[in-house]
Amino acid sequence: VERSRGLGDVYKRQVENNRFAEWAHVHGYRYGTPKEYVEKALTEGMVMIFEIDVQGAAQLKAAYPDDAVLVFVVPPSAAETERRLRARKTNTEEDIQIRLKNAREEIRHWEDFDYLVYNDRLEDAIQDVLYIARAEQLETKRFSCDIWPD
Repeated sequence: VERSRGLGDVYKRQVENNRFAEWAHVHGYRYGTPKEYVEKALTEGMVMIFEIDVQGAAQLKAAYPDDAVLVFVVPPSAAETERRLRARKTNTEEDIQIRLKNAREEIRHWEDFDYLVYNDRLEDAIQDVLYIARAEQLETKRFSCDIWPD
């Protein structure tokens, strides 16, 4: 994932040349996932977990409809979201307000996702995402071989 405010020309060329599997401008930053990494992982049968916004999720689902599984991870409330942002102590007040505004917009898209995970406790949320990933790996549509070869 590229996070840059200063590499605008390079980023723009990569977008124009379709080098990203997904990309977006979020919270004042440019993000993108190189397509080559995604395609290599898919070829090798790997599971990739992305921490991306709803724009990137929609792009991945459109580009990889048979492989992308969307999980919307949400804190239990707007108040908790704000508390967590402030507790990190890594954002300016302006950044916090931008992130809260974006969170209110993004939460409206939860029904576009395949799964919903409440992040009340981080350990439980991580486990839920791992369960989803494992279940998706075991779906019959993911197998293209004879399960009992002679």
